Amino acid sequence: MSNERVPLSDAMRMVFEINSLKNATPATVSSRARLSDVLYPHPAFDDEVRRLQSDQLRNTQFAQPALGVVELAAWSVLEAFGVRAQAFAGHSFGEISALAAAGRLASGDALAIAALRGQLMAGTGEDRGSMLAVAMGGEA
Repeated sequence: MSNERVPLSDAMRMVFEINSLKNATPATVSSRARLSDVLYPHPAFDDEVRRLQSDQLRNTQFAQPALGVVELAAWSVLEAFGVRAQAFAGHSFGEISALAAAGRLASGDALAIAALRGQLMAGTGEDRGSMLAVAMGGEA
């Protein structure tokens, strides 16, 4: 095995930099949470804490950026091992990650979109399924 280190991608570094998302669990509603703490929570030794940790990750405000970070970090690891793609495709949220992996969208921008998407999807909880479509010209 080589001593060579695999470089961290912008997406992986973002795990430790996204600090602006509000924590939605009742136990910590007044605090701010880092996405890395939600993805990789401290060990929990009782069922209630484990449930709160699981609920927090399921909260769309965290789930959306978490998906982006994990998807882009996985692609970064594959790239570091020399994997090259001929094309990228995604469905729904995967379209954002596919654009970033293809180099058409910066990783930081993709994760900012993911965070905003999560906040908008969380909304007030009254809307259970509306969609929004945005049309753009061919040159953006």
